Amino acid sequence: MNLKRIAATSAAGLASVTLAVGAVGTAGAAGSLAGLGSSGALGSAGAPGTSCGTTVVTPDTPGLWSTPGDEHGPGFAEVEGAPLGTGALTLENNSQGTSFYRTVGAPLADLVDDSGTLTDIAYDYTATNEATPAASNTPALQLRVTGASTVDESGVHFATIVWSPAPSEGEWTTATPGDSDQFWVTRDIVDDAGEVVLARGAKTTLAQIVELNPDATLEQIGIQQTKENQSTDVAVDNFVFGCEVTDFELTGADAGGSLAGLFGSLGSLGN
Repeated sequence: MNLKRIAATSAAGLASVTLAVGAVGTAGAAGSLAGLGSSGALGSAGAPGTSCGTTVVTPDTPGLWSTPGDEHGPGFAEVEGAPLGTGALTLENNSQGTSFYRTVGAPLADLVDDSGTLTDIAYDYTATNEATPAASNTPALQLRVTGASTVDESGVHFATIVWSPAPSEGEWTTATPGDSDQFWVTRDIVDDAGEVVLARGAKTTLAQIVELNPDATLEQIGIQQTKENQSTDVAVDNFVFGCEVTDFELTGADAGGSLAGLFGSLGSLGN
């Protein structure tokens, strides 16, 4: 499927933060995840500057969304078949990886409630696979954390939790990771004795990763087209995090959901 770029704009000018070892981004106030979830640990009040419902994110109103300084920003385009409104987030192959993340700044443990139920996470995506293996043509879910149970002399203990959905075959598809056992972490996870309990790249559930990283903070959650991904026409929309839905559009007038949240996430800009 080809993206119908009637109008498009780049997100290169969006506010960005650097979130890497030794340089943790501060966009968005740190708060509790309590309130974001519709079926997991998170309730209904929302973290500072957010609210349940649909928030429209555009190039001019990115709200809590940004791209780290060491990665490539996405574009926004009018995309045929977009699940919400007329627009969607578009990603392209880049040597740095193309990404967009929502700032969270709350305990990773808040993703799982006392009964073990995970907070809702989902997104709609499409991609065309040409030269790459079919399994690598999808935009990956990424959770960027600090305070992970890693060996890290810097003291930041940064790591990324990654999950990739099935190939979309050029059609809009919904990614629902839920209880998938295909999550992995970009660094070895160790116990108090320094022994590796989850090797880098080893697949397991998100709940297990949360349990192995009790002191971790979820700094950002979002999507990335990795630098190895050569697929084209990659687009993402309808990003669900708890009870919050993000609708990516060129302008607020293109929105497919409620405009009530259009300015609800802007409180952290400039922080």
